[in-house]
Amino acid sequence: MDIRQGLPLLLLACFSIAGCRGEQAEESCIEQLPESCRYVDKTRGFSIKVPPGWGNTNLTGSAIMLLGYLGKHSPDYLGTVVVGSDNLPANMPLQTYYQVNLAKISAEYDDYRELKKGAEKIGSLVAMRLDFSYKAKGDKAKTSGYFMVKGGKGYCIMCSADPKLFDRNQALFAEIARSFRPE
Repeated sequence: MDIRQGLPLLLLACFSIAGCRGEQAEESCIEQLPESCRYVDKTRGFSIKVPPGWGNTNLTGSAIMLLGYLGKHSPDYLGTVVVGSDNLPANMPLQTYYQVNLAKISAEYDDYRELKKGAEKIGSLVAMRLDFSYKAKGDKAKTSGYFMVKGGKGYCIMCSADPKLFDRNQALFAEIARSFRPE
């Protein structure tokens, strides 16, 4: 099993505040997105720029998954970016949203190790960034997570890949995350 199959576990940790659960859609549901487009999800309230060749898999609940090149078994596969939103309790601050997710993520995975954390700007929002490594069902992975709050919604961007792909594509993941906008 590879990291792409373990992503629903990451979704369970990240998007469980509002009681939503994410499950990966069937491979046949993957939609190839136009070359270098801005994906707009009005239902979940965000947009994000998608690099050329990436595909979109809708998940149940509060998240969508963007796959680095269509066909997750392709030798050109770059990684996975999961973007989601949660309806939050009234006036939940960013720090609380971040801490709740951090606790769930760190408890969920074997060999969880925090690599980097801190505040960053994503568009007009302040985001809490968390880079971490972990094992999911025995497979190693690295993830950059970005957590933001605006207008009663929590947003989470999780950029994941096996460690070699992650290190090679970290700049691409950061570029995708920085293109996020609440809608």
